[in-house]
Formats: sequence, C-alpha cells, structure tokens
Amino acid sequence: MNLLYRYKVHHILFWIAYAFFWITFSMKMNHMPLGNAILSISFWIMGQGACVYLGMYWIVPRYFHPRNYWKFALAIMLDILVCTSFIAGIHFTIFTRIPHSFFSYVLMANTYAAFGAIAVKIIKDKVVADRRNNQAEKHQMQHELRFLRAQMNPHFLFNAINSIYVLIRKDPETAAQTLAKFSDMMRYQLYECNTEVIPIEKEIAYLNDYIALEKLRKGNAVQINYEVKESVKDFSIAPLLLIAFVENAFKYLSTGPENYIHILLEQQNNTFAFRIENSKDEMPAQQEAGGIGQINVKRRLELLYPHQHKLKIYDSPKKYIVLLSIQLA
Repeated sequence: MNLLYRYKVHHILFWIAYAFFWITFSMKMNHMPLGNAILSISFWIMGQGACVYLGMYWIVPRYFHPRNYWKFALAIMLDILVCTSFIAGIHFTIFTRIPHSFFSYVLMANTYAAFGAIAVKIIKDKVVADRRNNQAEKHQMQHELRFLRAQMNPHFLFNAINSIYVLIRKDPETAAQTLAKFSDMMRYQLYECNTEVIPIEKEIAYLNDYIALEKLRKGNAVQINYEVKESVKDFSIAPLLLIAFVENAFKYLSTGPENYIHILLEQQNNTFAFRIENSKDEMPAQQEAGGIGQINVKRRLELLYPHQHKLKIYDSPKKYIVLLSIQLA
C-alpha cells in the first residue's frame, strides 16, 4: 500500500476510471463515435489534470502554506482560466458541434475539481503536519522524562550512600542489612522503573525500604508516622513520583528536640492522595525547602498527568506540607 501511494498509482487508476465513465457517457448520451469520445475526454483530462495538479502540488505549497492568500487566490483563478481555455480551445478547433456555453460548462467543472482537490490537499497536509507535530512533542516529552529521571537517580544515590556510610561507622551489622535494602531499591530503579507506569504496591514497597533506611540512620531523632490505607491498591502510577517528596522531608527535617514526619497515602473515589508533613527549621527568605528532585517531579507531573493532578505545597517557618492528588484513569 505504501508503494502504491508513493508512486501515485491510485491517481492513475482514478483517471482511468474517470475517463472510462465519461467516454461511455459521451457515447450513450451524446451519441459520439468512440474515436471522438476518446479524443474529447483525453484533452479534457489533460486540461483538468493540469489544473488540479498545479493547484495541489505547486500553488498550495508555494502560496497557501506560507499564507500568501492573495497570491494564492490569483494563482488559482489563473490556473483554472488557462486550463479551461486549453480544453475549450481544443474542442472548438477539432469539433464542429460545440455549443457556445461549453466554455462556461468547462469553467464550472474545472472550478469544482480544482477547489475540491485543493481542499483535500490542504486537509491532508494539516493532518500530516499535526501527526508529525504530535510525534515530535511525544518524543520530546519522552526524552525530557528520561532526562528528569536520570537527574533523580544521582540525587537518591548521594543520600542513600551517605546514610550507609554513617551506619558503617556506628553499627556494621545494621549497615549490612541496610545495604541489602539499598540493593533492592537500586534493582527497582534500574530494572523495574523503565516502564511508563508501575503497580502502586511496588512503589509503596520502595517507599517502605527508603523510610526503613532513614529510620536506621536517624534512630530516635525523628518521630515518623507512616500510614498506607488499605484502599491504596490495584492501580498503577508513574514510578518514582513520591520519593522526591519523602527525600525532601528527611533532608530539611528540623534539628530540634521534637522532629516529626507524617506520611499518608489513601485512595477515594478513583483519586489517589498523598500527604506528607515534616517539621523544619526557619530558613532565610531566599532559600526554599526543596531541591532538584522536587523540581523534577513537578515537571514530570505536568508531563504525565496534565489536568489530572493537583499539587499544593505549604511552606511555613516551622513545617512543610505537600498535598498531591492524582485522578486515576
């Protein structure tokens, strides 16, 4: 089929069928001899084909697409008039019984044919251009998502390796257990997060490992309230969306005597909701409690869930709250 369209074979088949119809029509309705009918329709097709193809493949790309509409209109009218004059002139020269209204008839027929063909060409070009633009936007979005995910991994690695390093000095046995959890987390990132979506159960397991690692590192220095409602199951989301907010909570956790992180995951009415709150120390006005991981996840949400998510962040002097809701398909 691609080969057929590439070499315009369907155009040839159309003109053959078109010629056969009008030759038969001329013989039966106008009582023309076969030779005269073939000669008449041959010149007709030559003139009308030139009119149509000049409009489609020369005038439209040269004047319509660059939006030179006045030149486009003049070129189309000139194209129709010249081709009509060719057809009518040949017929008036060769055939004797041609009515004077024949020119008007040819002009009307060429006008319909030219504008019909040009309309089809313009619509087809628009569809092709839109498809090409959509593909380009999709590829660009995929490249950007891969880039954002690649940026997220080094950020996680730095935090996790630093946690294990601290544990090695404090408790080698616990560090070994933590390293096993870290291995599971790396396996998840490297081999299971290469798909567009992933079961929420796997994302929760990843969060469990990360929070367990941070608990081991911080001990009793932080009160962690982590709850996953039973309703959070049997759906998929984009991987590594939540971890950036959890990392951010531990990174900017307060250093006073009462430090806390509250995490809640729930699902209601086909909406997944994530809430995290952490205590924090006061920061200079120009500094915000967020890093590159959180900036990246905001961009990923815009790309992956346009008009399907709500993200609200409340940054007060003593606490930091993130509310994320995603409308599930």
